[in-house]
Amino acid sequence: SARLSPDKAGPEIAETKIVEVPEYVNGKAGELWVVRAADGSLSVVSSNFQPDHAQWPGAVKGWPVPSVEYRRQRWGQYMKLAQDALDTANEALAELKISPQKIVARSWELDQKYRAKLVEGFTGPNDVKYMEFVRQGFEEMKRNSEEDVRQLLVRLPCALVNAP
Repeated sequence: SARLSPDKAGPEIAETKIVEVPEYVNGKAGELWVVRAADGSLSVVSSNFQPDHAQWPGAVKGWPVPSVEYRRQRWGQYMKLAQDALDTANEALAELKISPQKIVARSWELDQKYRAKLVEGFTGPNDVKYMEFVRQGFEEMKRNSEEDVRQLLVRLPCALVNAP
C-alpha cells in the first residue's frame, strides 16, 4: 500500500515481501541491504561495504540517482517553503508599518513563551528597543529568505537533466 511519506516527498511504500537472504561472505555476518530495482523487484545484499565501494558485492554499483521529475518535485517544495517565509517576512514588515502594536504584542507573547531569555532585557511590548528588536528580526528573516530563494534558483533542477 502507499501513503504520503512523513516528509511529504512522495509516496511511502508500506508492503511486506519475502526475499532470499544471501549467504554471508566467508561465513561472516554482514550488514543486510535491501535493494529495490527500477522495476520494483527487491533483493538483499550482505556486505560491510557501501554501494559505492569497490568491494560492494551487489549487481548494481553506486547509490540511487533521483530522477529529474523527483528533483523538480523536491525543488518545488523547498522553493514554496522559501517563498512562504519571504511572504511572511514581508507581511510582518508591512504590518509593523500599519499596526505595529498588534504584531509587537503578538511577538512579545511568543517571545515570552519560547525565547524568554532572549527578551529579558526588555520591559515589554511597548519598549521602543523591543519594537526595534522585532523589526530587525523580520528584516533578517526577509534577507535570509531572499537568499534562500536566490540559492534555489541557482540550483534549478532543469539544469540537472544530464547530471547524475
